[in-house]
Amino acid sequence: WYQRRVRALEVGTSSTSLRMLSMKFSALALLLCVSLFASSYSVRVQIGEDFKNSPFKGWQEVTGRVPKDKNVCCRLNMKQRNLEKLESVLMSVSDPDSENYGRHLSIEELSELIAPPKEAHDEVIAWLQERVNSLGGSFSRHVQVRRNKVGDYMFVCLPSYMAENIFKVQFSHFSHRSDKTKKVGKTQAILRSKIPYKLPTHLSQYVDSITGLSDFPLLGTKYGRRPTAVEPLRKDPGIDVTPQVLTKLYNVKVRGDNTQKNGQALAEFEQEYFYESDLNLFQQKHGLPVQNVSTIVGVNNPSSGVLGEASLDVQYMMGVSVNVDTWVFSLDIFDLVNWAINVSETPGAPKVHSVSYGSPESEYVPDDVFRSNKEFMKLGALGFSVFVASGDYGTGHTGWISCGKLHLNTQLPVLGLPLWVELIWTQHRIPLKLEYGNY
Repeated sequence: WYQRRVRALEVGTSSTSLRMLSMKFSALALLLCVSLFASSYSVRVQIGEDFKNSPFKGWQEVTGRVPKDKNVCCRLNMKQRNLEKLESVLMSVSDPDSENYGRHLSIEELSELIAPPKEAHDEVIAWLQERVNSLGGSFSRHVQVRRNKVGDYMFVCLPSYMAENIFKVQFSHFSHRSDKTKKVGKTQAILRSKIPYKLPTHLSQYVDSITGLSDFPLLGTKYGRRPTAVEPLRKDPGIDVTPQVLTKLYNVKVRGDNTQKNGQALAEFEQEYFYESDLNLFQQKHGLPVQNVSTIVGVNNPSSGVLGEASLDVQYMMGVSVNVDTWVFSLDIFDLVNWAINVSETPGAPKVHSVSYGSPESEYVPDDVFRSNKEFMKLGALGFSVFVASGDYGTGHTGWISCGKLHLNTQLPVLGLPLWVELIWTQHRIPLKLEYGNY
């Protein structure tokens, strides 16, 4: 960790500053070593975060402590095996020149390759049972534990007072600063602890990290992380960007056939919903076949959520790829790991997925980035294709950011990860001419 942080800070940092940084990290390492001798718990601190002074990525505490019987859930990210083999499998099944091209793994084969040994889950369960019993609780009555199909995650739900005692945390309600209501139960409210969780040292060989206790999720750029003041958008000459413009611009000549088993899916987060009646009006206006989203995995409640982005995604995907079976995967929190697990475990899910969300890469904890990338390797090995667009701030020519005013801060999951097909931006001029950013 120390070496990674020093390398990350080398650019633009003086040698004197690096020496001081090295001394601080060495002192921190020494303190952590001393604390390990003094306690049977190991401290998991989010890399790069100072919990005492951190603004918690925009999240603010809005109420006091959580009732002790409030159920809370967390995800144990188990250590995975054979990741180099997994990457080799992914490249082999994805290379048209390989004899293994198209021979994707099954969930069972993937589990056999990367899942931790059975003893890892047994050790975690035994520890949880012992701790719950010590609190006078019943493991079978108070705790729910589920493993994902691959076996590299454990989902644990239990009363908040038990979680606080077992993981050494204190829960509060938090709401994001961009919320106008600042009321618990409204958009983007979460339960979290400002105190980092702790795990016994003997479990560190089995568990990489825990999500849902003291981590504060970043909001995707679609939630409204816009500049507070912008110039009025310049009106470009020419025509609206309609489905017909896009099909002409990209030379899309083939339409789907309902008799074929083609499928496509969209990822939506942070309570971004859509009205199917709006979709139908859009299709009628542009002379498209009227077709509804066939399957929604999660919730679509447009009367209580945020409208706009999900509508845009659905209308334009179905406006360009017409007569193709379309799904939507909807999650409350912008969590790419949970999204990937949902996709891989949903029977009959389409093999083509579009993700039009992201957050500045520089704000992510490196371990979270690496964990997400492992999930994308798994999806690819299972035969899924994922396409990412992250251009909400404009092309530099138009939109929220104009050239010369602000610099590009690469957005995860676009440039930060190697295992996506990525498109940052396109724009057109009159006469129609394709200009593109990064492929």
